[in-house]
Amino acid sequence: MVGTLDVNIGPKLDSEELIGQLPSGPEVRNKRAYLSNVCVLGAARRQGIAKALIDTACRVSQERGVQHLYVHVAVDNPPAMDLYQRACGFELEAEEDENFARALNRPRRLLLHQALV
Repeated sequence: MVGTLDVNIGPKLDSEELIGQLPSGPEVRNKRAYLSNVCVLGAARRQGIAKALIDTACRVSQERGVQHLYVHVAVDNPPAMDLYQRACGFELEAEEDENFARALNRPRRLLLHQALV
């Protein structure tokens, strides 16, 4: 195995404060999903594996009725930000407050969004 990712379908990730806003309303439960734990083996990076995994996750999510896909990315991880935004078409939706991230002893994160409809 050279790469993995998780797709979590639902209104939010457990214990997550930075939550996507689309779609809104009572039917959000199965219309929103989050990518997490996107990992590629170091020796296999820069070969398109992460993009292929994300593209597949987008397709499968859409087949299951998901309309909006989200991913959190640390601001101190430019390669991941470039992958999600430039290569995969995610756009910035929200930013974590610097003080909040500091209180949790982690880098500040962005919430990126991609509409699948």
